[in-house]
Amino acid sequence: MAMPCAECQARDATTAEGLCGLCVTVAADAAPKRVVAGPRPGDLLRSPVALGRAAMALLGVVAATDLWALWAGLGQRRILDRALAGEYGEAFQREVEDADSRYALAGGMQFVALGLTAVVFLWWFRRVRVNAEIFVPEAHTKGRGWALGGWFVPVVNLWIPRRVTSDIWDASVPGPEVAERLAPVGWDPREPRPAHALVNAWWLVWVVGFFAGRAAGRLYRDAETVQEYVTGVHWMMVADALDVVAAVLAVVVVHRITTMQDTKARALAAAGRPAGVPVPGAGPAFPRAAFEHGDGRAT
Repeated sequence: MAMPCAECQARDATTAEGLCGLCVTVAADAAPKRVVAGPRPGDLLRSPVALGRAAMALLGVVAATDLWALWAGLGQRRILDRALAGEYGEAFQREVEDADSRYALAGGMQFVALGLTAVVFLWWFRRVRVNAEIFVPEAHTKGRGWALGGWFVPVVNLWIPRRVTSDIWDASVPGPEVAERLAPVGWDPREPRPAHALVNAWWLVWVVGFFAGRAAGRLYRDAETVQEYVTGVHWMMVADALDVVAAVLAVVVVHRITTMQDTKARALAAAGRPAGVPVPGAGPAFPRAAFEHGDGRAT
């Protein structure tokens, strides 16, 4: 007598796992599709350390400008509260203008800091994505082009960068074969691969802050009464606070991925793996024993 399918209970099981053919097909379609492209000719492992440090420093600048904007926002709120209380006069008008100037300057500094940081961060992001593909080609659900394009395509940029980051993380985690070099990244090879809690937290805060900033900017620009300005400034400050948290979490993400890749490459090099010989758990072999610059200088 045939056994019913363990999943749907409606059809006879046809596999050793106790599933029917339809449930096997559904499970296969639901599984994430891996992009097995592999390194391209001329690909080299390149050290992400310098770019990682630059990205972390600039993310610190972003957090600092956000804190400055919070301070300027507090000043703006005090002025608006005094206006709501009925204060007026020539001296008060000068204070209003000074507060407006400080707030506008803070916004301009935020824009400049974010722009510079985006350039360096994306440069680092593409580098660690290429390194991750050399380490473990089958770890990636999205092609290499999404490492940059995923940030600019509307709608999908709400989740593609997070997916790419998670794939990079998985490919960068050192395996048991380099256990003696795992201390810097705090990962025990006897434990399962770490979950993406850090990546998920960073991405969630960043996305919420992005939408909060867009909504707050619209409220502030469209304000016509003092109370509406108060509401706009309040939500601008909420968005700035979220941006500070997102920047701090981004620093941690950059640091962890950079450290893992550096540790993995150097540990494999120390194991004496010659070029052209595949390394277990590290994808295909990489040129030279460790990270290499484009000019051939190993680091």
